[in-house]
This record gives sequence, structure tokens and C-alpha cells, in this order.
Amino acid sequence: MKRTALKILIPFFLAAALLLTACSGLNTPVIVEITSFTAIPVSTFAAVNADVRFETLAPAATPAPFNVSPTPYVPPTPTPVTTPTPEPTAVPTAVPTASQSDPSPTNEAVPTYVPVPTMPWFTPLPGGLPDQRVFDSCAFVGNSMFEALHAYGVVTHGAFFTTVGLNINTVYTAATTHGSIPVIDELNTGSYVGVLLMFGQNELGWPDANVFIQKYAKLIRDVKQRQPNARVFITGMPPITKALSDQGKDGVTNENINYINALLANLANEFGYCRYITVPDSMYDANDALPAGASGDGLHLNMTYSRIWSDHICLAVAAGLWS
Repeated sequence: MKRTALKILIPFFLAAALLLTACSGLNTPVIVEITSFTAIPVSTFAAVNADVRFETLAPAATPAPFNVSPTPYVPPTPTPVTTPTPEPTAVPTAVPTASQSDPSPTNEAVPTYVPVPTMPWFTPLPGGLPDQRVFDSCAFVGNSMFEALHAYGVVTHGAFFTTVGLNINTVYTAATTHGSIPVIDELNTGSYVGVLLMFGQNELGWPDANVFIQKYAKLIRDVKQRQPNARVFITGMPPITKALSDQGKDGVTNENINYINALLANLANEFGYCRYITVPDSMYDANDALPAGASGDGLHLNMTYSRIWSDHICLAVAAGLWS
């Protein structure tokens, strides 16, 4: 069919070529270009003359706008991508955090009062007489005033952590008379229901009594930290003789003793687990001083007054542990 169409068009091309030759006075050859989707060999068309010949061009550069493939184009079927099922993720357990309204912890923990356990082994003697068995689960911590009670055999029960010259500062550094560790740390070696403290005589010369009280308060907390189940007893200082008080050396006077004892009583009231042990009236004379015959140096008690004092302490501790 294609060749028939070309045969019909060839005379038209020849006529056009001859007309161009006739009308042109030039001797330039005329080339007739034929473009087809299918290339036709040049030999199919014989040259008209030396000036007119036929040539065919290569197939059009623009591809046919339709599919000439014998097999219809079928787009590839996409392979479905299998989405992996995600593994269940364990929900982490939230760590509880303190709310903004929670109070900020303080650097110094305030111990809480723990009731003293029942003491079936302690039975007060008839008539309320002192029974030193109450001291069996108690510790004595202090200066030479306590040391003398133990050294002279006045108090034969309890643990004594004492030394001569001990004060509210050196209790953290000095060892007991027969020990090798700081006195305060001796409380880590046992378990006690009562801890008795005796301080003040060696601090009478301090320029500010309030500093002494502040340090005493710290000591109480440190004792409670080491013995959380114990009652803490603050023992009041006995008076000194009038002769010694009148000297007024280094602040050692009955006036200062009475003033500091009042501060110690108030300090004990600030702690629910503290008790203040007063000084018995029988240790005062008409001058509100220690009787002259009660001490060899005006400060340390002789045997008779040591027993008066220890009996009073024994009854006070028994009452304090049961209250």
C-alpha cells in the first residue's frame, strides 16, 4: 500500500523538479528529500537526470506516538511490601519523683522519738528506793563528774564513756580514760535505752553561753543518730562551794552554773526524747551553794554527796524511761 501511494506522488515530484529546472537559470543540482517512518532504499527511485535525484532521510527522530510493539505493554505488577508487625515495647516503669510541693530535705536530719521498749527486768524497790539496775542499758557520757561516780564505785551499773577535762568540743576528738576512739563514737559499740550527758563545768569560762547551748544541741542530735531508740538525759550541774564561787576564776561561779542549768532545762524541752535531770535540794546549803564539807576542792563531790547525787539520778532516769 505504501508503494502504491509513492507511485502516485512520484509524477508530482518529477513535475515539480522539472519546473524548478526550467525556471531556474542555475546549474545547481536539485535534490528532493523524502521523509518516511520507514526508510526506502535510494535505488527504488532512479535519478531523473544529472541535476535531479532522489534521497531518503533517516526515520524521524521523534518516536511514533503510539505503541508499535507486537505485544501490548502491560505494566509490571508491584510486589506488595510486607510491613513487619512492630514488637510490643515494654512501657518503662516511671520512677516517682518528688513533687514541687514536697519540702526540701535538710542537711541535718532531725531524729524522731521512738518509744522506749518495756523493761520487765526493772522493778523499783519498795518505797521508791534507787535501783541501779536501771542503768544496765544506759550509757554515761561526760566529764570528771561522771568519771568519779564510776571510779569510786558509787555507780556499778551501766557503761561509762568519760574522761577528765572533757568538754562539748573534745567529745568528738578525745578518747575515754581507757579507750582509743573519740568518746562520741563509743556509743556505736552497744545498744542503750538511755544516754546520760554531763557537760558544763569545763565550759563555764566561755564568753558566750549560747554557743555552748548550740553545740550541746548538736551533741544531742549526734547521740540520737547513734542510738535512735534511746532517751537522752541532760544532767544539771551540781553547785560548787561558796568559797570557790567567790573566787570567780574562769567564770566558775554558782551564778553561772544556775544560769546555764536553766538554759539546759529549756534545751531538753526542745527535744521530745530528752529529759532534764535536776539537782536535788539536799545538795544546796543556806547560801544556795554546795555545803563546805561536801567536797575537797569545792567542785568534785565526796563519797557521801556522790551517793546522794547518784541516787537522785537513778530515780530520775527510771521515771524518765517509763514516762
